Amino acid sequence: MPTSQTNNTMPSQSKVTGFFRQLFAKHNTEIASTQGNTPVANAVSPSPVAPTIPGINGGIQKAAALTYGQYGAQVCAAATGSNHVLPIYLQQAYNNSYNEQANNVNLQQQRTQQLVGQVSQLQITLKSYQQQIQKWTNDIETDKKEIKGYKDKITDLEESTYQTNKDAKTKLIIGLFILIPLSFYLLLFYSSTIFSAFFKDFSQSGGSLKESMFDASAISSSFSQSLFQGSFVMLAPFIFMGLGFLLHFYNEQKTWSKWLKSGSIVAITFAFDCILAYKIGSNLYHLDIIQGLLPLNSPDYSISYAVSDVNTWAVIFCGFIVYIIWGLVFDMAYTAYGELDDRKIQIKALNVKIDDAKNNINQTNINIQTRQNDCTDIQKEIASLQNQIQKGVIISIQQIKTDVNDFFAGWMQQMKILNATPGNMQDANQIYTKFVGLTFP
Repeated sequence: MPTSQTNNTMPSQSKVTGFFRQLFAKHNTEIASTQGNTPVANAVSPSPVAPTIPGINGGIQKAAALTYGQYGAQVCAAATGSNHVLPIYLQQAYNNSYNEQANNVNLQQQRTQQLVGQVSQLQITLKSYQQQIQKWTNDIETDKKEIKGYKDKITDLEESTYQTNKDAKTKLIIGLFILIPLSFYLLLFYSSTIFSAFFKDFSQSGGSLKESMFDASAISSSFSQSLFQGSFVMLAPFIFMGLGFLLHFYNEQKTWSKWLKSGSIVAITFAFDCILAYKIGSNLYHLDIIQGLLPLNSPDYSISYAVSDVNTWAVIFCGFIVYIIWGLVFDMAYTAYGELDDRKIQIKALNVKIDDAKNNINQTNINIQTRQNDCTDIQKEIASLQNQIQKGVIISIQQIKTDVNDFFAGWMQQMKILNATPGNMQDANQIYTKFVGLTFP
């Protein structure tokens, strides 16, 4: 249904009248200029055609059988396309459309019933929103009571005696049972491989893959060469243990970036193991050449050769795989240690529930505010519709605008039939545009 408005929405008469006066003053001046340049003050010139076109209170009236397009063509034909009467008949078309709606009893009854129906529907929606607001308000009170209950439970748990979590204790014992030997393994493996990769002289001491990965004298031999080398060989394995701890640390984070960080740690460790494996494989390869196991003209030890060398993969998997296992076991043991006190687990779970309840309250308050704004808008709309119903006459300004537009379309169509000049048609468009701007702001 078009937007309904009452008869107090008629355009400002002073604006339209002023518009007419300006138009006729301009037209009179033009007439005077064609009659010896003698202006006629306050005169309304007759139509330059045979039939005179009177003003609003007379002239050509719209027949009920005519459409507004036909009415516009009829008036334009009678005026032979003269634009000086166009604003008068634009206003006449406005008044006709207004009166047709105002005097149509069935239409007014129909529109009144439609408005009453809209008010009824809006009142139902308003009541539904108010009930929803009440329900949300009750939910907030329920959440507040739950938060108070959770806090009371936390207080009771904090005041209670220590309670051991048996599952966590079992995981911790098993984790330590696996973690301690693996730590010695990594200490021996990485001290041996680092010594073999960077400091061991294979040409003098000889060597094999086993001695390169598990050299019991690696630390002592490195210290015999220099304090710096010994310190490096002894402390380097702790780098890998630190990387394993970082895996646990990033795993506890709750953002998506933890996967990127953990992946970076694993990639760095794997790359370092590959370097160690490549260095050891290269040393063993050149030792085989020195010992005559390989011909002297053997190609250089390259990355492509290392990829196919079983020694390379043996070093990588004996170090990297154990490192991954060590990191997972450390994460399990550390997590189990934090869960030894059963009270802490329960308190942590209660704090999570408290945070969830607070988030629910905040979101519900936002929903309530939104619904309250909706209720305010609906109440304003109901008041506006009731005001239109009480005034008795319901006018669709959109329908009037459509009728006026149809009238002007008929006028312009007739001007084309009359072979009006482009200048006259442009003047008609300007008159219509200005009329619409004043009448339908």
